[in-house]
Amino acid sequence: MPPETSDANGRVVFIVDDDEGVRSSLQLLVRSLGLSSEAFSSGERFLEAYDGRDGGCVLLDVRMPGMSGFEVRERLDAMGAKIPVIFLTAQGEDEIPARSDPVERIQKPFDDEQLVHRIREFVGRSDD
Repeated sequence: MPPETSDANGRVVFIVDDDEGVRSSLQLLVRSLGLSSEAFSSGERFLEAYDGRDGGCVLLDVRMPGMSGFEVRERLDAMGAKIPVIFLTAQGEDEIPARSDPVERIQKPFDDEQLVHRIREFVGRSDD
């Protein structure tokens, strides 16, 4: 799906996952919430396109070819980005490195209601 523009408040849910099916289903879910999304197949592509805006949140796969979700988060931190991150992980929590300090972790396969709740919470928080 092509990138969409942000909503009236500049909020975008950025989706970063190497699985096309996951990206598409997450875009449909985000759209059902009345929010805009931009999807990327890799951390590198996301970081190339990310313009530093803080409105919204990032749904970030942990394990991807090339740059991992943790490395993407570290780059965002180095940029001074304040955008909330929700890690989507198929791993057990004990495999998540101690150096990473995610805002939220959601286990794959994820529960739509739990994810919707977190997206609404974090997108609302970015309005502060």
